[in-house]
Amino acid sequence: MLWRFTTTAPAAGWFAAEFDATAWPEGRAGFGRNDTPGASVHTAWTSADIWVRREFELGAARLQRPTLWIRHDEDVEVYRNGVLAAEAKGYLVEYEEMEITPAAAATLKPGRNLIAIHCHQTGGGQYLDAGLVDLIDPPAAGR
Repeated sequence: MLWRFTTTAPAAGWFAAEFDATAWPEGRAGFGRNDTPGASVHTAWTSADIWVRREFELGAARLQRPTLWIRHDEDVEVYRNGVLAAEAKGYLVEYEEMEITPAAAATLKPGRNLIAIHCHQTGGGQYLDAGLVDLIDPPAAGR
């Protein structure tokens, strides 16, 4: 899947659904440097910051526990439909689940949705890739 991205600080509101990012180039995730251990880089990113956006479609079924599946190096802020969904300092060397805020989860709806991410790099490896998964809670014992 293609993402819109920029390595130049965008205008305020870059994470909002109504923001026009059509002038941003498109690239395939993951973003980063090829020398980052274990990273599957499809689009080079070597500057200190990257801002990425991607629209996606959700079907009519309601997600039970929408969660990020993410690998980032380093600091990251994630928005869903313009609402801060998660943020973390540091880096992950493998993909991990990251809970999203209830406010961001509440914005997910059937049809078009948006994920927008800012990642800041200070040193070492460099990589960003993310997606949305639905974690279905296991049934309670005895059911």
